[in-house]
This record gives sequence, structure tokens and C-alpha cells, in this order.
Amino acid sequence: MEFLSKGEQQEGGVSGEDEDDDEAEGDSDDESEEGETSKEGGVGHSEHGVQGAEEIEHRTAEIRLAEDSVTVKEENEASASAEGSAGEVEDKRSPQEVMDDMLLQAFLQAWKTTAKKAELPMLTSNFFRVHMVPQSQQALDVKKSSYKKLSKFLAQMQKEGLIEMKELQKGVESITAVNLQHDKIQTHRVVKVVPAAGSLGDQEPDVDPCDRPYEPPIITELFVVSGQTLPLFKRIGMQKGEALTATEMREKVREYVRKEELQDQGPGTRGTVNLDPVLAGVVLGRGEADVTSMSWEELGQRLQAKMSQGYRMQFPGAPSATAPMRKGKLDPVELSVATRSGNKKVTLVHNLELYGIDPSDFSHRCQTGVAASTSVSEAANRRPGAVEVLVQGNQVAFISKLLLEKYRIPRKYIKGLEEGKKKKK
Repeated sequence: MEFLSKGEQQEGGVSGEDEDDDEAEGDSDDESEEGETSKEGGVGHSEHGVQGAEEIEHRTAEIRLAEDSVTVKEENEASASAEGSAGEVEDKRSPQEVMDDMLLQAFLQAWKTTAKKAELPMLTSNFFRVHMVPQSQQALDVKKSSYKKLSKFLAQMQKEGLIEMKELQKGVESITAVNLQHDKIQTHRVVKVVPAAGSLGDQEPDVDPCDRPYEPPIITELFVVSGQTLPLFKRIGMQKGEALTATEMREKVREYVRKEELQDQGPGTRGTVNLDPVLAGVVLGRGEADVTSMSWEELGQRLQAKMSQGYRMQFPGAPSATAPMRKGKLDPVELSVATRSGNKKVTLVHNLELYGIDPSDFSHRCQTGVAASTSVSEAANRRPGAVEVLVQGNQVAFISKLLLEKYRIPRKYIKGLEEGKKKKK
């Protein structure tokens, strides 16, 4: 065994320690390098992770933006579709409901415009023709409404407290009062009426009622089947109360004569009708039992005399529903001269309203035409609601000319024309 000296042992110890130290340092350096490498790798992975997260967030934002864009587009399309659907269904009301509303709007607008200062009473048909029709954007047809008749529509307005009416005679009514303070009239918003092309021609839409051209009614005289003539007309399929014009009546009689072979076929007597028991019972009177035939003309005249009278008045522009058959004789426009206090003469005019003539407008024409004072009032001792126009002085000549030429009333429907002729001294 070789023993080392203490010094050698120390040197050897030192040397061994140094080697150990070197090995430790080497291991430490390796670990440090590995740590640094590991750290650098960790930093690299961290940087890659941040970039990936940012990219994911960016893509997510893009997707959300795209989704939001699609949602907004869908909402816009849905809104447009809803608006389109709403635009397509403009009015879900029935035609009757539309016409009902048109009548009401024209009625309310009339009282806010042209009829506001009109004098009352006023014939209902005149109110419709002069004031309501011009205040509607489209043609008014009462027959297409739920009311069917003008009288029923105005009756509803009266029921609601907008107007008051009175019956001048059977089937002839006038508006006697209007409640201009009624909520419906007060809250109605006046709309400018733009008439359809050609509906008013060259006429200005804002012309005052008194300056509107008057169109006379078409008057048709009718003959109503009476109890005396029923035995004849019943055989032709008619009932009591039915009305015929003179032409229609003659055609019905000819139909019966042909059917019963009552036409006289002898030479020179083809215009003669042989009377059978039915015709004889209708047209012959007492003491005429020996009469066996009659001319067509005389037969027609006798039948008309046995029938009741009636008439129909159709005003231009008014629906046919406002022109029903009236029984009785049509009263003519009456002209008369009366003497008032101070021995002053005045001319009185009655029944203008029956012919659709506005009494206040007529009074104004007389006032400016003869430079005389005039007035309009309810006629005394006549049917309820009848109107009287008074003109100072004997103005029958002027009024007659006005009725015949301006208003074109047939002469047969004017009574008192002779009052205008100067009496011989």
C-alpha cells in the first residue's frame, strides 16, 4: 500500500474537488443552457399562442358582423314585406261601407262650405244636388250605399242631431234646421275637391250655388191603376197602384185588344175597337149601354180619366233612387199678386222647391233683376214647410220670363202667367 503525504493528499483533494467543481459547473452550465433553451421555447410558444388568439377573435368578430348583417337584412326585408302587404290592402271595407262614408263626408263638407250660409228650409233633393254632389271626389250613388234612398240617409243624420226635416207633402221633405255646432261638423276637416276630368266640364268647382247652371227636372206624368180600371189591367198581369206612362198604357190596351181580337176589321173601321164586357164595364157610363165600339183615341182618353194621377221627377245628376213615383197631381209653380199695407202690391211665388229651385237663389235673381226688395219665408196656410218668395211690386212678367227661359219650367207647370198681362182700361 502506498501512502500519500498529507500535502499530496491535500493537493489530490484539491484537485479532486476541482474536478468535481468542474463537473458541477459543466452540469450547471448544461442545465442553464437547457433552461435558457426551454425559456426561449416557452416564449416562442407564448408568442404563437397570442397570435392564434388574436386571429380567432378577429374571425369571430367577422362572423358576428356577418350574422348581424344578415339579421338586419332579414329585418329590413320583413319590414318591406309588411309595408308592401299593407300597401296592397288599401281598403278592406265593403263597397257599401265606402259609399256610406262618401255620403257622410260630402254631407259634413257641404255644411262647412257651400250650404253653411244657405237659407232654410231647403228641399232635400236640392241639397243633395247643389251641395253634396259637388263636395265629393267621386260620384255619389245613394243606391250603392246601405241606405238605398237619400231620405233614409238624411233620416239617420236627423236621428244623430245634425239636421231637422219636415215633410212638405207626401214624399217631399225639406231640411228646416242644421246644428252647425255638432261635433261631427265642427271636427270635420275640409278637403279640397279635385273633380275627375270632365265631371264638371268648364265649370269652376268653387262657383256659388246661385251661379251654378240650373237643370230642370224631367217630369213624367203617370197613370195609376185604380179600382175602376183594375178589371181590365188585372187581365194584363197588373195590380192596383201600379203606374204607367201614357205610351205604356196604350201599349197595354193594344195588347189586350189583340189578345181578345177586338180590333174591328171592317172597311173604313180599322181605327175602331169593339167593346167586350170588360172594356165596356170600365169605360162606359150610365145611359151608354147601347155603345158597342169606340175609336182608339176616345178609348185611351176615357181610360186615362178613370185612372188615378201620378208623376215622377228625375233631377239631373241625382241617382234614380231619389225619383220614386208620386201619387196625385204635381202642383204647379204658383204666381199671384197681393195687396199689402199702404195699397202696395207684391208678387208671391209658391212651390219652387218642388221643382228643385232654391228659393233663396231665386229671390236673389229677382232682387237683382228688377231692383226690388225680396224675402223668403215659410208660406202661411199651406202644407207644412212650404216656402214663399215675396217680391215687391207686380213682377209677374219678369218672373214668368225667368221661369220659362232661365229655369226652363214647362208652361203647363206654371200657374198665374195671366197676372202679368196689363189689364185693358
